[in-house]
Amino acid sequence: DEIAKENRHDIVYDFNCSGCSSRYIGESGRRYAKRLHEHLASDKKSHIYKHVAASGHTIGEENFKIIGYRDTFFYDIARLN
Repeated sequence: DEIAKENRHDIVYDFNCSGCSSRYIGESGRRYAKRLHEHLASDKKSHIYKHVAASGHTIGEENFKIIGYRDTFFYDIARLN
């Protein structure tokens, strides 16, 4: 069975701010939904949280996408080099 996106963990994700050209690529062992919530609401050390607080830009889940999974993403990059 396919695991729902919000329940996936060991992810590599891409953030693109809709208010400017800021971009952030991150990775997390936590569930995707949990990490997004942290960036959006609770992790005051998060670069994304700090960006939104300083800029006043409005962001949401649509600004994030999973671009890989830690178990294969870094292997795939290393293979390309």
